[in-house]
Amino acid sequence: MDGPRVVGPGICAPGQGEDQHVRVGAARLEAEILDIVTRLGLEPHPEGGFLRETFRSAEGVETSRGWRSLQTVALYLMVSYEPSRLHRVHSREHWFHVAGAPVEHFTVHLRGSVDRVVIGAGGQVTPAYAEAPPLCFQAARVLPPGRWSLIACVVSPGFEYADFELASKEYVARLRASAEGLPAGLLELMPQCERSPVR
Repeated sequence: MDGPRVVGPGICAPGQGEDQHVRVGAARLEAEILDIVTRLGLEPHPEGGFLRETFRSAEGVETSRGWRSLQTVALYLMVSYEPSRLHRVHSREHWFHVAGAPVEHFTVHLRGSVDRVVIGAGGQVTPAYAEAPPLCFQAARVLPPGRWSLIACVVSPGFEYADFELASKEYVARLRASAEGLPAGLLELMPQCERSPVR
């Protein structure tokens, strides 16, 4: 029996005939993503998507976790088949939409409330940025039917992988258990937040 076949970003089980339009569309998406990743010099990121740091301040500040740059800026490419999984950092982070489809961003505050912000929604009046305070978990996705979104992520004090944490399966399960009052989009992301990024 033949094994699974990779079609663009997805996998088709043996015996499942892919629709021609789906196959062509996936191939075009994959080529488009590869072109953006190559041109911008992006690398796979643990939370999903692709990233490259573009600025790191030479000035710094002492924090409870040691010396940190005052600010870092990175380009982050998020794709339709893989969200930004629930994660947090020890600094304040702002997301600015650069190009592509609108982004739905969620911030889970330390006391349990959740903010939902849509950035990059074309001519509509929307917030200029999404914000995640220090130690607050955040997640995001490309809004359907979009294919990709390019974001500028500004972290102050600057980003270090030592300050980065993906949400544990236990945390995601607890969050899902408190589903009442959570935005529908965040609930839809939960299964993907429990899996490793597609590579």
